Amino acid sequence: MILKKKRVIGHQVEYLGDARLDVAGDVATLSLVSSKEEILVGSRLIRANDAPFMNFVPHVPETPVSGRVISSYGGVAEAGPLTTVVINRGSDHGIDVGSVLFNYKAGRLIRKENRNEPNRYTPIEKNGNLFIYRVFPMFSYGLVLDSLRAVNVGDEVKAP
Repeated sequence: MILKKKRVIGHQVEYLGDARLDVAGDVATLSLVSSKEEILVGSRLIRANDAPFMNFVPHVPETPVSGRVISSYGGVAEAGPLTTVVINRGSDHGIDVGSVLFNYKAGRLIRKENRNEPNRYTPIEKNGNLFIYRVFPMFSYGLVLDSLRAVNVGDEVKAP
Protein backbone atom coordinates (compact mmCIF):
# COMPACT_ATOMS: atom_id res chain seq x y z
CA MET A 1 0.00 0.00 0.00
CA ILE A 2 1.36 3.38 -0.94
CA LEU A 3 0.43 6.85 0.25
CA LYS A 4 0.47 9.95 -1.93
CA LYS A 5 4.08 10.47 -0.78
CA LYS A 6 5.01 7.10 -2.35
CA ARG A 7 6.02 5.73 1.04
CA VAL A 8 5.36 2.04 1.72
CA ILE A 9 3.19 1.72 4.84
CA GLY A 10 2.54 -2.02 4.74
CA HIS A 11 1.98 -5.07 2.59
CA GLN A 12 -1.50 -6.43 1.96
CA VAL A 13 -1.72 -10.22 2.08
CA GLU A 14 -4.60 -12.61 1.47
CA TYR A 15 -5.47 -15.54 3.67
CA LEU A 16 -5.19 -18.75 1.63
CA GLY A 17 -5.46 -21.47 4.27
CA ASP A 18 -4.07 -23.18 7.37
CA ALA A 19 -1.15 -25.56 7.77
CA ARG A 20 0.11 -27.66 10.69
CA LEU A 21 3.84 -27.95 11.50
CA ASP A 22 4.78 -31.65 11.40
CA VAL A 23 8.59 -31.50 11.55
CA ALA A 24 10.48 -28.39 12.73
CA GLY A 25 14.01 -27.51 11.62
CA ASP A 26 15.96 -25.45 9.10
CA VAL A 27 13.76 -27.12 6.50
CA ALA A 28 10.32 -27.82 7.97
CA THR A 29 7.49 -30.12 6.94
CA LEU A 30 3.91 -28.87 7.04
CA SER A 31 0.57 -30.48 6.32
CA LEU A 32 -2.14 -28.42 4.70
CA VAL A 33 -5.18 -28.47 7.00
CA SER A 34 -7.53 -26.27 4.97
CA SER A 35 -7.38 -23.97 1.97
CA LYS A 36 -9.58 -21.18 0.71
CA GLU A 37 -7.74 -20.90 -2.62
CA GLU A 38 -4.93 -22.67 -4.41
CA ILE A 39 -1.66 -22.44 -2.47
CA LEU A 40 1.32 -22.27 -4.80
CA VAL A 41 5.04 -22.86 -4.40
CA GLY A 42 6.43 -19.56 -3.16
CA SER A 43 3.36 -18.61 -1.12
CA ARG A 44 4.40 -16.93 2.13
CA LEU A 45 3.72 -18.40 5.56
CA ILE A 46 2.81 -16.32 8.57
CA ARG A 47 2.56 -17.75 12.07
CA ALA A 48 -1.02 -17.61 13.26
CA ASN A 49 -1.50 -15.71 16.48
CA ASP A 50 -4.23 -16.41 18.97
CA ALA A 51 -6.15 -13.16 18.68
CA PRO A 52 -8.35 -12.51 21.70
CA PHE A 53 -12.06 -12.03 21.15
CA MET A 54 -12.73 -8.33 20.84
CA ASN A 55 -15.96 -6.57 21.60
CA PHE A 56 -16.47 -3.88 18.94
CA VAL A 57 -18.37 -0.82 20.12
CA PRO A 58 -19.16 1.64 17.30
CA HIS A 59 -18.11 5.21 18.11
CA VAL A 60 -16.96 8.46 16.54
CA PRO A 61 -13.16 8.97 16.72
CA GLU A 62 -12.12 11.32 19.53
CA THR A 63 -10.15 13.55 17.14
CA PRO A 64 -11.11 14.85 13.67
CA VAL A 65 -9.96 12.37 11.03
CA SER A 66 -9.77 12.78 7.27
CA GLY A 67 -8.20 10.28 4.89
CA ARG A 68 -8.64 8.23 1.73
CA VAL A 69 -9.49 4.70 0.66
CA ILE A 70 -6.18 3.25 -0.58
CA SER A 71 -7.14 -0.33 -1.40
CA SER A 72 -9.96 -2.84 -1.39
CA TYR A 73 -9.53 -6.33 -0.02
CA GLY A 74 -9.19 -8.93 -2.73
CA GLY A 75 -8.17 -6.33 -5.31
CA VAL A 76 -11.70 -5.65 -6.53
CA ALA A 77 -12.12 -2.34 -8.37
CA GLU A 78 -15.32 -1.36 -6.59
CA ALA A 79 -16.36 -2.16 -3.03
CA GLY A 80 -19.91 -2.34 -1.76
CA PRO A 81 -21.73 -3.17 1.46
CA LEU A 82 -20.04 -5.80 3.66
CA THR A 83 -16.77 -5.46 1.72
CA THR A 84 -13.43 -4.58 3.31
CA VAL A 85 -11.46 -1.49 2.28
CA VAL A 86 -8.14 -0.12 3.52
CA ILE A 87 -7.79 3.54 4.52
CA ASN A 88 -4.60 5.57 4.95
CA ARG A 89 -5.31 6.45 8.57
CA GLY A 90 -4.49 4.39 11.64
CA SER A 91 -3.71 4.60 15.34
CA ASP A 92 -1.14 7.37 14.69
CA HIS A 93 -4.06 9.49 13.42
CA GLY A 94 -6.57 8.79 16.21
CA ILE A 95 -8.33 5.76 14.68
CA ASP A 96 -9.13 2.79 16.91
CA VAL A 97 -11.19 -0.38 16.62
CA GLY A 98 -14.87 0.51 16.42
CA SER A 99 -14.37 3.94 14.82
CA VAL A 100 -17.17 4.83 12.41
CA LEU A 101 -16.31 7.04 9.42
CA PHE A 102 -18.34 8.53 6.58
CA ASN A 103 -17.31 7.78 2.98
CA TYR A 104 -17.59 10.60 0.44
CA LYS A 105 -17.58 10.60 -3.36
CA ALA A 106 -15.71 13.40 -5.14
CA GLY A 107 -17.75 15.95 -7.03
CA ARG A 108 -18.40 15.21 -10.70
CA LEU A 109 -17.26 17.46 -13.53
CA ILE A 110 -20.09 19.61 -14.90
CA ARG A 111 -20.18 19.67 -18.69
CA LYS A 112 -18.95 22.97 -20.13
CA GLU A 113 -20.92 24.94 -22.68
CA ASN A 114 -17.74 26.74 -23.74
CA ARG A 115 -14.24 25.29 -23.44
CA ASN A 116 -12.93 28.64 -22.14
CA GLU A 117 -15.05 28.28 -19.01
CA PRO A 118 -13.27 27.04 -15.88
CA ASN A 119 -13.99 23.50 -14.71
CA ARG A 120 -16.84 23.28 -12.22
CA TYR A 121 -17.77 20.31 -10.07
CA THR A 122 -20.82 19.16 -8.17
CA PRO A 123 -20.37 19.20 -4.36
CA ILE A 124 -18.87 16.13 -2.70
CA GLU A 125 -21.55 13.65 -1.63
CA LYS A 126 -21.83 11.45 1.43
CA ASN A 127 -21.85 7.91 0.10
CA GLY A 128 -21.99 5.62 3.13
CA ASN A 129 -20.44 4.42 6.39
CA LEU A 130 -17.32 2.45 7.31
CA PHE A 131 -16.79 0.49 10.50
CA ILE A 132 -13.09 0.14 11.43
CA TYR A 133 -12.26 -3.33 12.73
CA ARG A 134 -8.46 -3.69 12.41
CA VAL A 135 -6.00 -0.89 13.10
CA PHE A 136 -2.27 -0.45 12.45
CA PRO A 137 -0.20 2.71 13.02
CA MET A 138 -0.51 4.06 9.46
CA PHE A 139 -3.57 2.30 7.99
CA SER A 140 -6.77 0.50 8.97
CA TYR A 141 -9.22 -2.06 7.63
CA GLY A 142 -12.84 -0.96 7.48
CA LEU A 143 -16.07 -2.76 6.67
CA VAL A 144 -18.38 -0.89 4.29
CA LEU A 145 -21.66 -0.93 6.21
CA ASP A 146 -23.71 0.74 3.50
CA SER A 147 -23.15 2.83 0.39
CA LEU A 148 -25.29 4.56 -2.22
CA ARG A 149 -22.68 3.96 -4.94
CA ALA A 150 -19.54 1.84 -5.16
CA VAL A 151 -16.61 2.74 -2.89
CA ASN A 152 -13.42 3.28 -4.90
CA VAL A 153 -9.73 3.83 -4.23
CA GLY A 154 -9.29 7.57 -3.71
CA ASP A 155 -12.67 8.15 -2.07
CA GLU A 156 -12.50 10.39 0.98
CA VAL A 157 -13.29 9.22 4.52
CA LYS A 158 -14.03 11.53 7.46
CA ALA A 159 -15.23 11.32 11.02
CA PRO A 160 -18.93 12.19 11.31
